[in-house]
Amino acid sequence: MNDTDRMFANKLRNGFQQFIQNHALPESLMQICEDNINLFNIEHTSIIESPHTNKTDNVTASWHWKELINQKEYIAGILSLDANKQIPIHDHPGSSGLLFVLDGELELTEYRQINSPTAVTVELEPDKTSTIKAYEFCSFGTSEGNIHSIKALRKDCIILDILITPYALHQRKWYLPIDTVHGSNVMITMAMRKKADFN
Repeated sequence: MNDTDRMFANKLRNGFQQFIQNHALPESLMQICEDNINLFNIEHTSIIESPHTNKTDNVTASWHWKELINQKEYIAGILSLDANKQIPIHDHPGSSGLLFVLDGELELTEYRQINSPTAVTVELEPDKTSTIKAYEFCSFGTSEGNIHSIKALRKDCIILDILITPYALHQRKWYLPIDTVHGSNVMITMAMRKKADFN
């Protein structure tokens, strides 16, 4: 590990320590991050300078996922998102997660489910929008913030993504906005198991 990588790993550790001091995280998530040194020894040059190389799993025109660790209890990987592009509204059923911005800046919007008028439509209300800068963390739980969208601001954004209690991809839902409830900011969405091209 060279000096740049060592400084990068230290910023990652320090950012995580600051984050857990101010947030109540699942103990399993904290333990994994504290015990697994591999998460803090990411090579800066390979991730920041070449984020889209050796792509695996989910690949679209605007975002890319590269798996780093795949265990029964959790998975971790690098998520890179093109500038001003968005990962549409989706959920992570039964999972909690931690996002650490390695480079760039992201906007995370969390949604509350208001109602499910039919078997395929879901009413969602924006609950909270946060801006997370480089070397800052954000998290979501099994219920709070589990339905969310992610957008890169101004430049490409590279994120360390840690997911506790992985789920089968066919369980995840994508929420396509189709209308709004008159006089409110509640969106009527169509819940789909497979992502459509609506970002």
